[in-house]
Amino acid sequence: MNTKDRYMAIRNLLGAGLLGLLLTTCGLPATTEIPATPVPTSTFTPIPTLTPALSPTPEPFTPPAIDPAWVLFDFATNMCTARWGNSLVWFELCPANRSDPQGGFYAFLDQPGVESLAASDLPAITVLPTQGAVFGEFPPILIQAGDIFQATIACEGDAPCNVSFALEYMDQNGTYHPNANDGIWPWEWRHQAGDGPVTIAADLSGLAGLRVQLVLAVRDRDGDPESNYALWVQPLLLRDPSTRPAPTSQTPGAISGFVAMAGAPPYLYDDPGSVHALVVVVAINQQTGAYQYDTTGEAYSYAFTLPDLPPGNYWVVAYAQGVGDVEYVTAAYTGASPSCGQATGTIHLLPGQEIGNVPVNDWQWTCGGTADRPAKPADVPIP
Repeated sequence: MNTKDRYMAIRNLLGAGLLGLLLTTCGLPATTEIPATPVPTSTFTPIPTLTPALSPTPEPFTPPAIDPAWVLFDFATNMCTARWGNSLVWFELCPANRSDPQGGFYAFLDQPGVESLAASDLPAITVLPTQGAVFGEFPPILIQAGDIFQATIACEGDAPCNVSFALEYMDQNGTYHPNANDGIWPWEWRHQAGDGPVTIAADLSGLAGLRVQLVLAVRDRDGDPESNYALWVQPLLLRDPSTRPAPTSQTPGAISGFVAMAGAPPYLYDDPGSVHALVVVVAINQQTGAYQYDTTGEAYSYAFTLPDLPPGNYWVVAYAQGVGDVEYVTAAYTGASPSCGQATGTIHLLPGQEIGNVPVNDWQWTCGGTADRPAKPADVPIP
């Protein structure tokens, strides 16, 4: 090998070593696999259903427990035995027309809504004193020492009422005793929305020995009577049963109720500004023929009370002025409601029993005069 060839071999050898040295010195990384980054997959997440917030369940209305043996008179269930009116006139119908309460309103409720509480199953009278006041004047009753008037007062439902409740009376001489007009009559209870139901009681011992007509009164207090729906819930007259004599076979009873004028001849009531014709109501004993009668009250009042009736079976018939040669027109209790042209019904009166809210509602005038009616006793006057 000549000198030139040796030189080229050495240079090639040194070049290869130098290249290896350079590669080693620079430390180029060896090729490695880069792991794949996982691609997230879409996952379905359901949107939660929105549940509306529930209103709190109204608390139940729980009035004081009352022993039925103490109940002498229930004003609510006997509502139509009273005459009702405002400060100007007596109402014609029982109950009043709730759809047209311009003169005031009253009605019986068997499931009243008592402010914010759940509806009660206790009997109640709802009152709206549109003309400033509404009064219910009940049949006469003889008060004894220890007698108690009890009721729960409240606004009806969510009505924003602001009223005063009062217990008043008419004495046996026809004198009216409004609330707090004498020393023994402090019974007025003021009430407004938000007060909740309040149970009130009045001891009637100051009237012992008197036969009076108790009056439930509701008066407006805020000048906004259209919103003043007020409730008398379970208004009762209570008497200790131990003070009542046990009835014998001859202990008298009583029948009370009202004459429904919706089917009466129009001339008896068609002039709203006049004093309406009165009606006489007669209870006739079917066994003996004995009878007792009561004339309904003044204008717009068609309630009657027939006390001290011997036990027995009775017809109850109303007689009013006829026209021309017709001496009188009649209406009768039939036991049906509504009733038109049905036979006179029988009321079975037991010893010591007091039967109230009797509707005399079947007018012969309206129903063709075909049903049999007892003739008016000769000495019973037509008012």
